[in-house]
Amino acid sequence: MPNCIFHIPYNVDPNWPSGSNIRPIKMINAFKENGYNVEVIMGYGKEREKKIKEIKNNIKNGVKYDFLYSESSTEPTLLTEKNHLPLYPFLDFGFLKYCKNHNIKIGLFYRDIHWRFSQYKKNVNIFKRLVAYIFYFYDLLKYKGLIDILY
Repeated sequence: MPNCIFHIPYNVDPNWPSGSNIRPIKMINAFKENGYNVEVIMGYGKEREKKIKEIKNNIKNGVKYDFLYSESSTEPTLLTEKNHLPLYPFLDFGFLKYCKNHNIKIGLFYRDIHWRFSQYKKNVNIFKRLVAYIFYFYDLLKYKGLIDILY
């Protein structure tokens, strides 16, 4: 059975009917329906860290992954904790780099680039917006160096 990694840097609530919760669940199910064993990295930092260690251990033990599929958050990656503080600054991008170094192709669905449009400017105060911009641009910089396919 082929293997893939599904990565999403936030907690998904399957009982909350929003696109950012529904789409990831449907994508996981679609990969499974297409014959993949899907290793899911999802949740807050502590949960993601645990699963990443497990997958790295699998790779060290010879498990091959055909690809990694990731979905971004509507928030910057480093701010997806409950308190929106960057408590795991190297976790997600460090893992993507690890996968790239192990020749695992990486695709990322970039969700909601609303922060680049005027409605974001109108709805978010200047301080919060400037801080968020730094982290959004950091995401884009990291994606440029790590991602093979951007959706």
